[in-house]
Amino acid sequence: MRFAILAFCLGLTGCVTGPALDPALPIGPPSKFNAEPDRYDRQQVYVQGYLETRGHWWQFNFYENGKQFAGNFCLNLENIDWLAAHRSAMNGRHVVLKGAFRKGAWVDALGGCDRNDNGLFIDEDFLKKRYRYQGQ
Repeated sequence: MRFAILAFCLGLTGCVTGPALDPALPIGPPSKFNAEPDRYDRQQVYVQGYLETRGHWWQFNFYENGKQFAGNFCLNLENIDWLAAHRSAMNGRHVVLKGAFRKGAWVDALGGCDRNDNGLFIDEDFLKKRYRYQGQ
């Protein structure tokens, strides 16, 4: 009986934490990727930071420390339909986002990082799998 309960709990833990991170991909805060934009441009990466909704229902800022730091501590986000649909659950949360880092991605970005045009084109499938139980 204890084994069945343990197996059930471990199964639930897998559901809550989502897919495992690929150790081959770089991971770090926005400042890591902003410090070397040429190196990471168009590469798949994991970025850790805090989501904050701003202004319109669709706009999110992605900060390094949960504070409104601009410049190298911020990334503009693209492909945020899932985030917008789960705005209240995801606002103010520390998350790991997977996506393609884009140097100078401001053209279509939905954010406002002062003095920084870099962005992250979010892998929405990863986002859905990782946060589906927490964000719905």
